[in-house]
Amino acid sequence: MDNNLKEYSIDPIFERYIQPHSKEAKQQLLTSILEKRDGRVVHVWKQMHLNDKERYELCQQHGINATIKIYCFNGRNSAAYYICTKELERSDLCEEYRKYLIGELYHHKELIEKRDKFRKAMIKGRLSDELSAKLGVAAATVKKYSVYAGAMDIIFDTDADFAKKILMGKVKVSHENVVELSRLRKEEVRIIAQAVETDRLEKLTLQDIRNEVKWSYLRYQSSVSKVKKEVVKRPPKAGTIRQMPAYDPDSEVNSLCMTIGSWVSSIKRVNSTADFSKITTKARIRLSKELLSLDNSIKEIKGSLEERTG
Repeated sequence: MDNNLKEYSIDPIFERYIQPHSKEAKQQLLTSILEKRDGRVVHVWKQMHLNDKERYELCQQHGINATIKIYCFNGRNSAAYYICTKELERSDLCEEYRKYLIGELYHHKELIEKRDKFRKAMIKGRLSDELSAKLGVAAATVKKYSVYAGAMDIIFDTDADFAKKILMGKVKVSHENVVELSRLRKEEVRIIAQAVETDRLEKLTLQDIRNEVKWSYLRYQSSVSKVKKEVVKRPPKAGTIRQMPAYDPDSEVNSLCMTIGSWVSSIKRVNSTADFSKITTKARIRLSKELLSLDNSIKEIKGSLEERTG
């Protein structure tokens, strides 16, 4: 069967790693297809597109037979590593996408090498140095981008369109605020995404995020208790970024209560799904430290609460 007549799918996770082409970039791609034979090469793996879906579609639209090159990767991580590497070569890559892809490159390289028992023992500290030399960024920056990529993947799981807008710079969100977004519950992320779309925001600040969480809390309280309707005299149109409401002494506490819900949910999920007998010593120590820090913070705030209400 002619490879050009086959149906090739696109993995939704792989699709995250591919920055959509602008009109100008798509025109350049078409010119390459029309003028050069090697511009018609399309790479696939297990009947799936890697990073050439748009090239393949342009070939089909113009009645040109693409040259299908089939790769034989050892697994998904190797295929993902290839896609990220190729996308990082693009001259039109947005800065946020570059950060995301470097983080994903680190993530997949780590998973690839963990399969090799000999190389697994050498991973610590070396992997970030290796990618640092390859990509021309500091090793600490590579690790920082891996955190950013992990946070972006959580946002992708909730709202892929919103995640793409962040990565393409259509809405500017700092590294810290991306991490903050990833800690919210899914419904809160969706509310913020809708608000960004409705208000056509170009930048999302930490204050915007906190205001939306507070307003979602107020709407929830209003829906379950008519007695509290006076909290919001005239509820603003759903899906818009609001101005800071009038001073409410409970607002910070209510916001914290909303966030704690997501912490509890995450802790319960990890406790029920993780195999603690197989985690590394490093992960065990890190988790113990974070839990101890959380426990101390809980004791401090409980002390403040008892002090001022006793």
